[in-house]
Amino acid sequence: MFEAINGPASGKFLDTTHGTTHYVLEGPETGPLVVLQHGLGGTLALFDRVAADLVKQGCRVLRYEFYDRGYSQSDPERYPVDAVSHSLDFTLGVYVGQMRDVLTRLGLEDTYLIHCGHSTGGTTGIRYAAKYPERVRGLCLIDAVCLSAQKPLAARIADLPVLGNLLVRALGRRTMVKFSRGACHDPDGDAIRDFLERQTRNVRENQRFFAACRSTSSHCKGFVGSAEARFRVVCRAHIPLRLIWGKADAPVPYAQCRALGDIARAEDTEVSEIAFDGMPHNVFFEGAKPEECSRAICGFVAEKKKKKKKKKKKKKKKKEKNDTP
Repeated sequence: MFEAINGPASGKFLDTTHGTTHYVLEGPETGPLVVLQHGLGGTLALFDRVAADLVKQGCRVLRYEFYDRGYSQSDPERYPVDAVSHSLDFTLGVYVGQMRDVLTRLGLEDTYLIHCGHSTGGTTGIRYAAKYPERVRGLCLIDAVCLSAQKPLAARIADLPVLGNLLVRALGRRTMVKFSRGACHDPDGDAIRDFLERQTRNVRENQRFFAACRSTSSHCKGFVGSAEARFRVVCRAHIPLRLIWGKADAPVPYAQCRALGDIARAEDTEVSEIAFDGMPHNVFFEGAKPEECSRAICGFVAEKKKKKKKKKKKKKKKKEKNDTP
């Protein structure tokens, strides 16, 4: 069913804590590691353009898919689903645990990295950096869910135990399809039409996909409560930040981007912002600002590479000076 909807799998698979994870790892082994993470209902293919640009820049690029998105799958025997509910609570801990599993199984758990995440992927990067600050050299947050997403009334009702299930059965799939279209700048354009068609099929035909998205909305920080405390930990660790945002983002308003920037500056953390007028939540998608976002991400990574080289050179000179009789 996954291949029927999404086409053939492009990467490899790992056994991870809650199931199987589909990933792509490319670029030179000696290059700086960059992790690209899609959002709530996305797949790793959405970062094809950015990944190719980073590889050309000499980076080692890791992409993987959240459980029950793309080709990754939570264990169906341990975690059964019905038409609207998932037996695995998709907390932020589950997302961070999957990232750590992937890095560990690839032998990269102790490798310094730069994380770039969109929406829920950004939240995952924030929590990972808060937990392992010594391993993260930079965070690039694209319309990241952090300071509590702006849920519409229907979504808030859907979180209720009994009434929520009834509402989701009746309207949930239609609402998610509508949300997906609304998050794209040109939903009827050629550039994004294929993604939205596959997304719609996943919502309507793939129970695990829909149930995983709903469970995330009900259990994950940013959707329920705020991840601000984790973000402040990141800022106090002085991990450099780049914020990329659509100024017309409805679920994660641009005001939240400004608020994150203010928090970072108050903690004396390096932060830069790139925002686009009239762009919605999926700002880096085809049909929106893909080239500009790719340049912003690659530029951020290049800056961190340059600073690392300067730091290494300075350390070498200091050592040579100390070793001189």
